[in-house]
Amino acid sequence: MLNQSIAEMTLQDLESLINRLVDEKINQINLPKHHKIEKTELVQKIHTLQKNLKQKYGEFSDLTELLREDRNR
Repeated sequence: MLNQSIAEMTLQDLESLINRLVDEKINQINLPKHHKIEKTELVQKIHTLQKNLKQKYGEFSDLTELLREDRNR
């Protein structure tokens, strides 16, 4: 398949070539290492988001409470 014209390739050969090229390019990309977030930092961010939501929208109903209300209707 090295010196083969694309016009002479079967659809399967073309798909194989494209997949191989894409895989090679993906493997060449050196993505930066992701910053590892500590569990406590993540928990703190979640609490901050919850606090901001509560300030903006007020208290949210508990899921169990909503299910009981729905069942009682």
